[in-house]
Amino acid sequence: SSDLSRGAETRQLAKVLNFGLPGGMYPKRLRDHLRTQGFPVALYGATRLRNEWLKAYPEAQEYFNHIEAMREGDRYRVALPDNGRERLCFQNDARNYPFQGLGSDVAKEALVLAQDAGLKVKALVHDQMLVSARPEHAQEAGNTLTKCMQQAGEKVCPGVPWKGIQFAVYPERWVSKAY
Repeated sequence: SSDLSRGAETRQLAKVLNFGLPGGMYPKRLRDHLRTQGFPVALYGATRLRNEWLKAYPEAQEYFNHIEAMREGDRYRVALPDNGRERLCFQNDARNYPFQGLGSDVAKEALVLAQDAGLKVKALVHDQMLVSARPEHAQEAGNTLTKCMQQAGEKVCPGVPWKGIQFAVYPERWVSKAY
C-alpha cells in the first residue's frame, strides 16, 4: 500500500513539473502549487526541482528560446503548428498555449473520430472522453475509443508516440461515480 501511495505521489509531482514548468512556472509559484498538492517544499527545494528538471530536459530551454523569439513588446504572438491558429498573450500563456491548444485539437479530433466510429459520446472533459455502451460491448468500445484517440494524436502531432492511452469500464451508471 505504501508503494502505491509513493507511486501516486511521484506521479502527482511529475505532473506538476511536466505541465507547470513548460507552461512558465518559476520556483515561487512552483513552491506554492506544490504546497497545495501536499508537498511541503521550501523555495530552495522548488528551485532545485526546477533546475534538475531543466537538466533532465535540456530541450526545454530551446522551447523557451523559441517562445521568446515570438515576443512583440510585452506580449507574445504564438501560432499552433498544426493549424496556424494564432494568439497574442503574455509569457506564461505563450508557453502554455502550444500544449493546451494542441491537446484541445487532439481531443476534438478524437471526438469526431469516435462519433464517426459509432460510439455514443456523452462527455469530453480535458483529455478524457466518456462513452456509453452496453456492458457486453464495453471492451470493444474502449478499444475503438483508444484507436480513435491514437489516430487523432497522430494526425495533429505526427511522429509523437501515442502509447499508454487507457480506458476504464464502469458497469453501473456513471452518475453513481459522482458521489
